[in-house]
Amino acid sequence: MQRIAITHGECGSVNYELLIRTFLDGILLDGVVQPILFGSSKILSMTAKSMGHPDFFQRTKKLQVEDVIPANRDIAYSRGEATKMSGELAIAAVEKAIQSLKKGESRGSGILLTLPLDPEAVRLSRADFKNQASLIASYFSTGTPYRMFLSERLKTTFMSPASSIANIAPDRVESRILALHKTFKEDFSILSPRIAVLSMSEDVNAAGLTDKDISILKPIVDKLMVDGNACFGPFTVAQTLEMRDNFDVFLCMYREQQDMLFKDLETSSLCYFTAGLQIVHIEPHLPLNMGQLTDIATAEHDLRNAIYYGTDIFAHRTENIPLLANPLGFSKKIEVNE
Repeated sequence: MQRIAITHGECGSVNYELLIRTFLDGILLDGVVQPILFGSSKILSMTAKSMGHPDFFQRTKKLQVEDVIPANRDIAYSRGEATKMSGELAIAAVEKAIQSLKKGESRGSGILLTLPLDPEAVRLSRADFKNQASLIASYFSTGTPYRMFLSERLKTTFMSPASSIANIAPDRVESRILALHKTFKEDFSILSPRIAVLSMSEDVNAAGLTDKDISILKPIVDKLMVDGNACFGPFTVAQTLEMRDNFDVFLCMYREQQDMLFKDLETSSLCYFTAGLQIVHIEPHLPLNMGQLTDIATAEHDLRNAIYYGTDIFAHRTENIPLLANPLGFSKKIEVNE
């Protein structure tokens, strides 16, 4: 049974209700995972009682709660309202979970699942806060973390949040392609992942490649292919849409390209994965508003899917890293003189 740390995110949202619904049926707790919730046992108990489940803790004995709120501290939060306190509690949960993982026997290895929080609530006390993935990455000194988007049919990552190719340096593109190869070997057990590289054109509807695609991206792709790294392109978004099922992962230059790839696809199984960390960080893509669940069945599916993704990636990594550390070399050709 795999231990997994879960942070409560925005305590004034529906995250607690979703956790209760997800773990009540006992499927995940029955030999799949041993979750440790970094949050508030008081809020969890209050929410369970309000949902008509006063026996929640008796029915979910394998669910462990690590309180981030002192027992003598009053909890002041309003359902559907993000506050400075809710932002502080969200970050406190993340930091306590990281501290716990870093104290582990495997020097930080483990699974961390973070539930959604409100960035604006966090910025009331931490003005420089960007997102949970960046915060978590700041606690680890090794590697160059990057975010991936995972679904049953599509896996993507992008270089820049905006369609400004001025922010995309050629050496970063090459480094990301190499990082993707490493990630897929270690975390997905795909020894020769097929990577599609998208165009640098700022027009997502462009019909053809640009001069920068030919002068910058094409040489990078050709060089890496010669070195044995399976990458292809560059491709326009239109070309990529026609080949969506032919590659293991798509390297987009910016977020709008990624959004186009996911257009018209079922995204209920989408989750976010921070690759390149010592730990496995997963965040479910939840159809949530602060005060209510917009689609409870989809939200439960998304959370379960993220848990399964996290456990699968961790299992692959645990098995593959030792195997890939000292691979067998090629035998030297022996010539026999007759």
